[in-house]
Amino acid sequence: MRLAIAVMALMSASVIARAGDLASEGKRTTTSAVAADQTPSRENGADLEQYQRAARDGDAAAQIALGLMYAKGDAVQQSTATAMKWFRRAAKQGNAKGQYSLGVEYQRGPGMQNPIKAAKWYRLAARQGYAPAEYNLGAMYENGQGVSQNISKALTLYRHAAHQGSVSADNNLGRIYQIGLGVPQSYGKAAKWIRRAAVSGAPIDENSLGLMYLKGLGVKQDYAKAAKWIRLAAKQGNAGAELNMGRMAFFGQGVPQDYSQAAKWYRLAAEQNYAGGENSLGVMYGIGRGVAKNYTKAYKWFYLAKLNGNPSAARGMSVVSVHMTSAQIVQAQQEATSWLALYGKG
Repeated sequence: MRLAIAVMALMSASVIARAGDLASEGKRTTTSAVAADQTPSRENGADLEQYQRAARDGDAAAQIALGLMYAKGDAVQQSTATAMKWFRRAAKQGNAKGQYSLGVEYQRGPGMQNPIKAAKWYRLAARQGYAPAEYNLGAMYENGQGVSQNISKALTLYRHAAHQGSVSADNNLGRIYQIGLGVPQSYGKAAKWIRRAAVSGAPIDENSLGLMYLKGLGVKQDYAKAAKWIRLAAKQGNAGAELNMGRMAFFGQGVPQDYSQAAKWYRLAAEQNYAGGENSLGVMYGIGRGVAKNYTKAYKWFYLAKLNGNPSAARGMSVVSVHMTSAQIVQAQQEATSWLALYGKG
């Protein structure tokens, strides 16, 4: 009984994430400033020679496609310098995609990084309303990379990109208002932008919107809607959402209380090496809820959670270890080490 009470206290201490903790639970970190998915690509089946001829004749689209081939090593030997040569030719014709692509190479090209030049080319493309460039330049202003940090300019650029359908821009706008980065904190505005990204199917934002419904931040509290959005993210494999679904099932918030379901969701998060999932699965094994009580397995998952920086895991290890032999503790540590070698990340 004492064990159950102690470990339940751990569970209560790590109750479902507050909306203020979205950055940790939903991995809402600054989105990469390189919108790689927007980089121009060549048509399927196009002949290299045809691209080369058209590019030499000044066709900007062919120059961009050829540059991308060299950037990726697609049907040619990879060469960042050659890629930039073709992007530059398109860019100098005033082609926004060419300007953007040249900016990308200055931002991330191996041995070519020059954030000041990257910002220059993004700015030229952004002036033409090219959404990927608006987004990337916004990220540079947000982070003070290649330009002086200016949150106001970042917000303007993100808004322009968002209104052209950039989900990443929606995400960043939501995050900025959520944490109050250079602007007054506004959960209402955060929810507006996060919803736009969530409706587009972005799992990070589905999870974040669900958490806002859970706590009634920026929206009216609604457990059913919280469960709806968090489940959508969890079904896409978002580990933070899997953890949150487990917690909602454990406490019966928005879904029927079901310890077996809670353990299922915790395991899915834990199997992604997600510390919160590992710690929560350890709790379940420690108290025998949803799974058969097993101190060795509980210790194993607490041990893995501790390695991943979970602040409650050491206490969990301490709680269950008093019911274990030295040999069982060694076994649990060995199982954790073996699991980490097979499935761990980084």
